[in-house]
Amino acid sequence: MRRLHFSLPLSGLDDGLWSQIAEVMHKQGAEMEATAKGMKREEIADVLNECTSRRFFELETAKLVVAHFDGYCSERTGLKFGLEFIKLIAGLPVASVGSDTIDQLFRHSAADEHCKLLEWLAANDQPSSVKRWMKPAENWNGTLVQTFICSQTMTEEEFSGFEEELFYLFDEADWYQVWEASVDWKRYEKKVAQKTVLGIGVRKEVAHVN
Repeated sequence: MRRLHFSLPLSGLDDGLWSQIAEVMHKQGAEMEATAKGMKREEIADVLNECTSRRFFELETAKLVVAHFDGYCSERTGLKFGLEFIKLIAGLPVASVGSDTIDQLFRHSAADEHCKLLEWLAANDQPSSVKRWMKPAENWNGTLVQTFICSQTMTEEEFSGFEEELFYLFDEADWYQVWEASVDWKRYEKKVAQKTVLGIGVRKEVAHVN
């Protein structure tokens, strides 16, 4: 059994709703931390901005995207997919799936005369032939894997709203997990402490002058 790599069928985590949520979480995080530290939100926001990695935010998002897509595929096919996150390339999560899982799914497809796969190919103006898939899954490339999984888990009509559906599978706890993973907390606490000490020093000087 081989682990087959393929990119998820998304526009990219650096675009659209995925990009906007990063700003939303940054603002909410700043408000939370400002309340916890007893500081102005603007001050905390500036520190968080220095200590937050957009790359880490996208990376953690990608891991959860794969986890949610795994659940989506398992629910749609009745098979345990066991997808694993591999890496993030140009905003696209890359996952792996066992060739034995794909072989099993292909047998299910063959029992239905590959109707779903043929419908998917026709809807996407691709040659209406399954010949490219007529070999052990361990020899498939990423494009064949992605196309086949999509054809077995959604219709072309469903695909048009799939990315938004996947986005809304994330709950509040998911997004806070992503945000927390994107912050360098040691650096953040050090900078907050410096600002606090500086603020106390300024207040003492003002009090002394008065």
